[in-house]
Amino acid sequence: MGARAPEPPLRLALLGSRPADRARLRAQVAAAGPVEFVCDCRISALPPSLPRGCDALLVDLTGADDAELDALDRVVGQRPEPMLFVDSQAGDAGWRVHAKLQDLLAVSWRQEGAAPEPDAQVSVWVIGASFGGPQMLKRLLGALPQAPAAAVVIAQHIGAGFADALAAELQRVCPLPVCCAAPGLHLEPGQAYVMPVEHRLILDLQGRFAVGEPYPAERVERPCIDEVMTLFAGHYAARCGGIVLSGMGDDGARGADAIHRAGGPVWVQAPESCAVDSMPLAVRQRVPAAGEAAPEALAALLGSAGGAHENHCCRA
Repeated sequence: MGARAPEPPLRLALLGSRPADRARLRAQVAAAGPVEFVCDCRISALPPSLPRGCDALLVDLTGADDAELDALDRVVGQRPEPMLFVDSQAGDAGWRVHAKLQDLLAVSWRQEGAAPEPDAQVSVWVIGASFGGPQMLKRLLGALPQAPAAAVVIAQHIGAGFADALAAELQRVCPLPVCCAAPGLHLEPGQAYVMPVEHRLILDLQGRFAVGEPYPAERVERPCIDEVMTLFAGHYAARCGGIVLSGMGDDGARGADAIHRAGGPVWVQAPESCAVDSMPLAVRQRVPAAGEAAPEALAALLGSAGGAHENHCCRA
């Protein structure tokens, strides 16, 4: 057997506000695996074109001021490359960043090849949240003992234009790659997707996101948790699980019921740990069999489960 070909280097653009932080992150990532930096600059100084073959943008959010965050909003809307957001002072070791980049690029590269066949083993957890949700999502995802062997879909009520910022915030604490769901992306295990606010997404037969109808102007709460959960329950049946976190109203109750009727597990955040417990209580009223736990216990469930088809329903 011949020698294994060396692993090609990742070609990255490194963006960040502070030169010293970029230098430290650059050294950490380079020590973890083969990498080539094709650009190293402030977010606001990113040139309009990058060298051909740039695989991804590595964005350090440490010390980013309002001007840099405004520049980041423009970059997110203009650049085709996948992005990984990190905080160089949050203890992200170089190997961990390198591994996240490999996972993120595996998703991106698979998109560019032939459409994959539906994976009978793919499972998905849909997490719905509203008021108080971002903090609860950070508690849950930040407490994951390991990346779950399932895709994670996040439907958080937020304002238009804030999905990218939410993905960046969650990526800072989450052990699996976080991106915004977009048309053409194929649902992958071990990847988290933040659902968009401006329009619905649907799934094609290969499990890829596709553009759906825009939300009606009168719908204030977006994305619709009921619709997202019902969509995945219809596509994945018992391989789809649902979790409803803090929030006002009853969005998620009908969707959780759809998951339950399809054979998947349903959990809610324990009411005493919620900022507002209306949504979890609405789910428990509609799905009495739903499990109940604080965000950290829900993290242990996701991190230890082989997928949503491992249907544990108990109170914790």
